[in-house]
Amino acid sequence: MHLLMWCSPGFGLIDTWLPVIKKLKENNKIRIDFVFPEPSSLILEDKNSDLFKLAEQFADRVLYRSGSGRWFVKDTLIEALENRIFMVFHLNPTMPILLIIN
Repeated sequence: MHLLMWCSPGFGLIDTWLPVIKKLKENNKIRIDFVFPEPSSLILEDKNSDLFKLAEQFADRVLYRSGSGRWFVKDTLIEALENRIFMVFHLNPTMPILLIIN
């Protein structure tokens, strides 16, 4: 069995469904891939949070969309998060801009 967990608008959905996901993983041979269609979803959750650490245990793969609209696949949430490149630049000294590139 293979389940795609559509994580939109972000980790809140994982938080809601975590007990069900845990039960499915314990009782069945199931693959669970987390899909993050919103580019900001991965960067908004702290990788040191309990939710992130729990979700990491149950994800078999992570599919996510970059700011450019391209889709990527990684084996873990950590890999997906660390694959993102962050650049901060200033057009106006009072307004820094964060650019996320994949």
